[in-house]
Amino acid sequence: MSENVNNDLLNIDLAKQIIPSPYESKPVGNDIMVKFGMDNLYPSFLLNLYHQCPIHHSIIDTKAAYIIGDGLKIKGGGDLNFKPNVSESLDEFIDKIVKDYLIHNSFAIEVQYNNLTFKDKPLAFFHTPVHSLRTNREKDMFWYSEDWKTRRKEFIYDRWNPNNQDAKSKIFWCDGYIPSINRVYMEPDYTACIESIVTDMSIRNFNRNNIVGNFSPSKVITYYVGENVSAVTQDRIKTQLDKYFSGSGEKYMVVFANPNQEKMKVENIDSNTWDRAYEVTRASVKDEIYEGHSISASLLGKETAGKLGNVQELEMNYEIFKANYVQNKRNQITSALSQLFGVEVEFVDRPLFKGRIPEATKEKVYTINELRAIDNLPPLPDGDRLLTPQPTQQVVQPNTSIQAKMEKQEFKLTAEDYEKVKDMGIPKLNFEYLCDGDEETLSKVEIKLDNQSDIADYVISNDIKGLTINQLKILVRKDLGINITGSELDSILSDLDSSGMIKYTKKDGVIDIKPPTQPSMKPGKQVQVMYQYDVKPGLGQPLIPTSRDFCVKLVEDNRYYTRTEIQTMSQIFGYDIFTYTGGYYYNPETNTTTPSCRHKWTSVVVSPK
Repeated sequence: MSENVNNDLLNIDLAKQIIPSPYESKPVGNDIMVKFGMDNLYPSFLLNLYHQCPIHHSIIDTKAAYIIGDGLKIKGGGDLNFKPNVSESLDEFIDKIVKDYLIHNSFAIEVQYNNLTFKDKPLAFFHTPVHSLRTNREKDMFWYSEDWKTRRKEFIYDRWNPNNQDAKSKIFWCDGYIPSINRVYMEPDYTACIESIVTDMSIRNFNRNNIVGNFSPSKVITYYVGENVSAVTQDRIKTQLDKYFSGSGEKYMVVFANPNQEKMKVENIDSNTWDRAYEVTRASVKDEIYEGHSISASLLGKETAGKLGNVQELEMNYEIFKANYVQNKRNQITSALSQLFGVEVEFVDRPLFKGRIPEATKEKVYTINELRAIDNLPPLPDGDRLLTPQPTQQVVQPNTSIQAKMEKQEFKLTAEDYEKVKDMGIPKLNFEYLCDGDEETLSKVEIKLDNQSDIADYVISNDIKGLTINQLKILVRKDLGINITGSELDSILSDLDSSGMIKYTKKDGVIDIKPPTQPSMKPGKQVQVMYQYDVKPGLGQPLIPTSRDFCVKLVEDNRYYTRTEIQTMSQIFGYDIFTYTGGYYYNPETNTTTPSCRHKWTSVVVSPK
């Protein structure tokens, strides 16, 4: 063959699958658009992946279904009864923005206003496809085009803010975060598997060409003459090779390489080998796509034959996926929509198997024969009983003699009774009092302390300056998932400044945050709920001349007690001291008796010094 082809002829370059780069242009001013991709079409590339790769498409749709669940509701209960616009239902609207968020890691909403009145009140909300938008460096201007190749029907919008001053439509923009060199456009969270998605698309194209075009390459022709090829030379060699192989039914591929001792090499290949190689590659590619999406194939009903897990395993995989992925995405989306709609919203879960009793619950509520009937098995003679016997509840009988005395208003604890419990409790001076509270208050205090620590780390790490407190609030909600008002955030930053964790200043509404010269961040406080012995509200001083000796000792000892210690006191005295305290109290002025003395146990939130 080398005698029939001129040696100066170079390669016919095979088309290679080039994966676009998420390149960002670097404009010199904030009024200039930042291009996304070398050709400004990277969002269209991401959209094409969704349409052309069935596995990727299925994962995106499944994730969206899990995130949306039974729909968007008002937080705490109640339906969100409104149509975002005249042409879409709320469910259709939410489905679009969730899918955009999963494909592009951002979503956009056009907010329209009334041209005549109520310019600060939105009139309608329209989903705006992310691939149709580009923005500037500060993300406060948006360019819209139906086709960015031709820049057809191009419009410019300002970014939405809650205090709208005119009737022009605005763009509400929300994006997620993934570590990236980009500063404007966020890459999707499946970035690590984009190459595998493209490979899967190439395999499908290869198989389609085999079937439709009877493409089965039988030869590879390699030229060792370098890599720079002119278009004229390529056309010339293609014409000569087509003439050489005409009528033979053979197909060929031409590659080129750097020069060596050979000028050209012709190799025969077996088409069946290509097919097997592609199938092996496709199996590993599918696994890489699932891993890149952080989802189990079983949640899509796509597990390998013979490996589909049982119902319990599927439920477990779903709970893990919901905790690690779904809830995080829900928080990001609902935080943004709550800000836009002006009401706290949340997604409501949809049961994985609607109307089905979980396996673990069945064992507690179904008899053995009922469980056997589910699998079409005959009943057993002793099968009309639960598989898992329920523990017998032990009923603690009250001390009848003490109870009788209390009912006759004769019972009260004495100084001798106090001696039995005098070593319980811890002096109050060993604690820092935080607030009155209960278990719910404790949880709130712990969350507040955690939030303070997270916010301190966030503002120091991100060099926060030149923002308003509301702009920082939005970032904190988006990046940390902490729902907080502007005044609460300002108070936290002031506290952090006072404690030496940060240097916080605010001038003309613009804030500036710097790390301290000598970091003095304290470790997180340990907080707990304890109880103190107090007089009931409206009954005067803690102690009066007729106070029981036991109550006098307990008040004067000035200690905090745990709930467990109070329960131990009840066991020692033979009645519920948490409820009845020092005994029944008779009020001579009203001639009434209450089932406790003048005192009560008050919960407090404290921190050890």
